[in-house]
Amino acid sequence: MITWPNCRTYNIELAMMVGVGKAVLLEHIACGVSDGDHDPNQTMIHDGRRYVRGDAQLFAEHLPELTIVSIQRWLKALAGAGYLLRVQVTQRRGRRFWYAIGPRAGEQKP
Repeated sequence: MITWPNCRTYNIELAMMVGVGKAVLLEHIACGVSDGDHDPNQTMIHDGRRYVRGDAQLFAEHLPELTIVSIQRWLKALAGAGYLLRVQVTQRRGRRFWYAIGPRAGEQKP
């Protein structure tokens, strides 16, 4: 069996609604939220949901096929459309956004 490094998975039905790039980004965030090994510096519980810390630059490091500008635009659009939940937390280093999968994307991995 051939294995392909850095393969991306995403929900095809979701990709048909929001686009492949956004579906890949949602899957990446969903994996960060649902991963069993939670780094307390990277995840938090807020209102009973697990959120993952992130910004466009950090996500672009993990998803090099996506541009920072696109990720910034998609994070805002996905949060506005209910696919992502976004919480802003003020810390010593400034404001940070934390993301969880929103109700439109479903409670499961998208």
